Amino acid sequence: MPDNPDRLIVLEGATNFRDLGGYATDEGRTLRWGMVYRADGLGRLTDRDHDRLAGLGIRSVVDFRCDAERARLPNRLPTDLAGRTHHLSIEPGRRDVLLAHLDAKTAKPEHGRDHMIDVYRSFPIEHAAQFRRFFELLLDDEAVPLVFHCAAGKDRTGFAAALFLMALGVHAETVRADYLLTNRHWRNVSPGLLPPDVLAPIIAADLDYLDAGLAAIDHAHGSIDAFFEQCLGLDAGNRARLRDKFMA
Repeated sequence: MPDNPDRLIVLEGATNFRDLGGYATDEGRTLRWGMVYRADGLGRLTDRDHDRLAGLGIRSVVDFRCDAERARLPNRLPTDLAGRTHHLSIEPGRRDVLLAHLDAKTAKPEHGRDHMIDVYRSFPIEHAAQFRRFFELLLDDEAVPLVFHCAAGKDRTGFAAALFLMALGVHAETVRADYLLTNRHWRNVSPGLLPPDVLAPIIAADLDYLDAGLAAIDHAHGSIDAFFEQCLGLDAGNRARLRDKFMA
């Protein structure tokens, strides 16, 4: 089920655009197709991609990239979607330690890996407001169908997708499998500015990273359910609304 052939939306200008439909919950319900999509960067979409997106009926776009990333590569969206984009900026992590090692020419793969673990730990602690707004949009009937994305569709998007699927009660192993699909589909087209061995752990979807973010939630809030309610506005009523809206 995680790599269902209907999941990947084949586009010319994006490689990691996926439908989150079809996933099953512990209650035996199934996530509806064509409601929520996760994606990588949308700055290289072609006119033919626009035609493809028009057929999906998407009503809104959530862009988790920061201002500098959007300035470097603005989204190339159909005109109607460009005006319905929500910028929920999340910085792609502090790079001080990693850059210091690069400047000193002492950077090793473990420094890239440590950097990514720190990035994921920061997501629920420093950026809960952005994820809260993400769920508000998911609960807004005027905003769905919706696509959410960052630069690679891997980290910020991957963490948001995991939160969404967990809030619906999707099987934990399915959540993890969905996260790992980025390793199969995403193609990095950006120029390599880091040594290949240091870059490798940074561009990988690694379950240790996802687990680090979830562990930060447990440490700060005691449980994912407490985090949903206290930080994301997902009390029992809103979680029921979410399930009724997205689950068949």
